[in-house]
Amino acid sequence: MLKKTEEEYRRIADHFCRDLAPVNIDNILSKLERVAYDYRPPYFTRLKCALKFSQAEKGYAKSVKPINDFVNPSTWDEAEKKYKVGKRKKPRCKALTPKQYDALYSNSLVELQAVLSIGSITGARPVEWEDIKFMGDNCIFITGAKKSHKGLRGADRTLKLTYQDYLELKLSFADYREFLFKKPNLKNPKEALRKKLSRLAKKLFPKKPPVTFYTLRHQFGANIKASDISEDEGATMMGHQSTESINPYGDKRTGSGGFKVSAAIISPTVRHPKSDRNSLGLR
Repeated sequence: MLKKTEEEYRRIADHFCRDLAPVNIDNILSKLERVAYDYRPPYFTRLKCALKFSQAEKGYAKSVKPINDFVNPSTWDEAEKKYKVGKRKKPRCKALTPKQYDALYSNSLVELQAVLSIGSITGARPVEWEDIKFMGDNCIFITGAKKSHKGLRGADRTLKLTYQDYLELKLSFADYREFLFKKPNLKNPKEALRKKLSRLAKKLFPKKPPVTFYTLRHQFGANIKASDISEDEGATMMGHQSTESINPYGDKRTGSGGFKVSAAIISPTVRHPKSDRNSLGLR
């Protein structure tokens, strides 16, 4: 367990137990039952993990199992003796064919065309767009937005583009910045553009799951999978520190051929969890 996680668990457990006197397993379980409906299920699960860690660390090993076995009453149907089925997260579109992308682009205003180009050419997360730097020699530098856990997650990257894509990206950034300049009172310009994209996609493709800016990143990942790019280079291009982080992104079958983007510098710190597990005899 990472030290950062341990510190977070201690903080959560101490806050939970601050008004318990004494702090014993009976009082902990009693409070868990009282507050269960105040928390979202994912946080309640995290709270239980924090309490188990705290109790074990303090030498109360016998308290761990009762906390682990405690069933969240907000998600358990006592009459049916099964967990309640909550609302599933709505699926999002993870692929756009070249024809669908062209339809979106040709029916968009200049500002939406700009961000469509930025997202599709770079594969960057929307939050990273503003920090993209033009380095010359058709290279761009993207500052990773998900760097955490002391460098074990997320990474910066330098991508090598074709001259045509490099030029298009520069023009797209100029259009995007002009849009921001003309709309100084927009609290969240990217959200406004996302809504425009969603409405347009729904009009053009009524049967398709909602299209978002992250659809462009998913398609970028699919294009990597469909190419002959190495695992290390693919992870670098996505801004990942692990070769497995790309797994949820896109599908090789929806990737397009002739992918022309490459990593100018392949990260030497990319991890290979699958190889590591195999070397240890784990499956």
